Amino acid sequence: MKRVPGFLLLGGALLTGGLALATNLRTDACDLKTIEDGYYCEECEEVLAGDSLIKGEYCTYCYEDAVENERTPQKAKKIKVCVKTCYQCPDCEELFESAGKCEDCEVKLEKATIRARVLFACQECGKEFDKAGFCDEEDCKDMKAKVVRTCSLSGEFPHVAGK
Repeated sequence: MKRVPGFLLLGGALLTGGLALATNLRTDACDLKTIEDGYYCEECEEVLAGDSLIKGEYCTYCYEDAVENERTPQKAKKIKVCVKTCYQCPDCEELFESAGKCEDCEVKLEKATIRARVLFACQECGKEFDKAGFCDEEDCKDMKAKVVRTCSLSGEFPHVAGK
């Protein structure tokens, strides 16, 4: 069983993954094989499945906090998501390629679905967009720099080629 380091699905990975594919620096870029409809909360930067929304439109993580603090909850934005599966230790959250037991915790691994935003990154400057088209940065406008489709976690297990 091959072990891979765990990671957090936070905004820091978004820029790194997009830039890596846009500039062709990675050979292990995500193949974007399975694309589904999903949701994204801009407030907490979480990628969500439709069944994990509260009232069908609010982020599970932010809704209760907003209500408790008397703020208007922010609706999650409908997006395309790249979906990959792997196995995860429920105790230490390490990710693995195959089923079995966690070597450190000796706990049975659980199947996990890791979702990432599908973005479009400029091949010149790396700026990311939600839709295909051309980059709107001044330097790129003159060149009519195109944006390419990428996975926000491209190169991070399990969002690597062939997984």
